[in-house]
Amino acid sequence: MSSIAPLPQSSYAITILSGADKGVTYQLVAGQVSIGRNPDNTIVVSDDPKISRNHAVIVVGSHGAQISDVSGKNKVLVGSDEVTSRMLNPGDIIQLGETRFLFKNIAQLADAPKPESLGLNPSRRRNRPKSKMNFYILVGVIAVLFAWLLSSSVNKPAAVKLRTDSDAEMDINSNKEIVEAIQLANARDGRNSSQYKEAQPNFIKGFRDYRKGQYDRAIESFQACLSLFPSHPQCQRYLRLAEKKFHELLQYHMVLANKYKAQNQFAACKASYRNAMVMIKNPSDKIYIEAKSGHDACRALEGDRF
Repeated sequence: MSSIAPLPQSSYAITILSGADKGVTYQLVAGQVSIGRNPDNTIVVSDDPKISRNHAVIVVGSHGAQISDVSGKNKVLVGSDEVTSRMLNPGDIIQLGETRFLFKNIAQLADAPKPESLGLNPSRRRNRPKSKMNFYILVGVIAVLFAWLLSSSVNKPAAVKLRTDSDAEMDINSNKEIVEAIQLANARDGRNSSQYKEAQPNFIKGFRDYRKGQYDRAIESFQACLSLFPSHPQCQRYLRLAEKKFHELLQYHMVLANKYKAQNQFAACKASYRNAMVMIKNPSDKIYIEAKSGHDACRALEGDRF
């Protein structure tokens, strides 16, 4: 598997403007962010039946954020425009199904001028004349506070019960039982074995690569982990997730390449097919063969334009 350089931390976010999750804001981490009803998506919108199981993907990098339609059935709207792939600008309204999202730049929001810097003083208010009613309210509040202080001085707090030696002994024994139970569980699952200890660094490395979106490297690490300790539960789980994310990203590049070809954007078409080939690496793989044929077709079409 190839090494994919980690992307910088994103300063973008989207806020849900409608539906059951209205008002929820998600920060878009660098890499690929998927949206849909499928629970494995990065952003799950389960209450909108008009959203596809895998509806759209936002790819965030140093160049900005680009949204692409991966459903093939339902529309992706940015503003009033139906798009297949488009760079997003802060303030864009995205609509998937019946759900609307606001795309925004967190850094711009943080750097927005405060009211004081604009010459506005939010604390400045027009003075209103005091009335007798305000005076009576103030007197009533003071009377209630005074009565509460008098009543609280009568009810003294109960004395704190001192711990005895038997209490301390019981706590010590209880803590020992907890430690022994965990040690027995680890011994039963083989977590005290040398194989588990050798496999653990591979899990840690794979998990870091998974968080960075480097799914091919993560798959290699999780496979190495399982070769040393086949029943490692975390490696089993994250291997399945990494393989799923890898194939989703691969499918994204293939769908995007076909759309670029249909739009006569042959340079972008070649780049997307090349990304798929780099991910697979195996020339005998069926998807690799498909990607290479598409790459060659876009290169030929690009040459015919001149």
